[in-house]
Amino acid sequence: MPILTVTTNQTLLPAIKEKLAISLSALTQTYLEKRPELINVVIYENNGDWYSHGKPSEDFQFYLQIVITEGTNSESQKAAWLRHTWLLFEEIFINVNNLPNYISIEEQPAINWGYNGQSQASRLNKQGE
Repeated sequence: MPILTVTTNQTLLPAIKEKLAISLSALTQTYLEKRPELINVVIYENNGDWYSHGKPSEDFQFYLQIVITEGTNSESQKAAWLRHTWLLFEEIFINVNNLPNYISIEEQPAINWGYNGQSQASRLNKQGE
């Protein structure tokens, strides 16, 4: 049940946002083996004032964060997801190497988060019964 949040310093065309949402969902399903019906992608565009090296950023920059349940993926799965996600951004946005852009995998303990009013820990316990 991952949620992916993309934050950018520029406004994106609707077709780019759709491509990002579809592609990030597919990569998350493929490399992290997450159920597609539980993947959410949120895109915040033209958000905040971005600075790099202490100066206003004019080039495209982004920050991508995914939140997953702790212990549900191996190091190699996470490394593959990071690599292929970076390649997606390189494909869509030509100048992503000009300034630092970050991709983060945040792992939450199963008891600390869930969806529709139920923690992941309680869902996992029910599956084991």
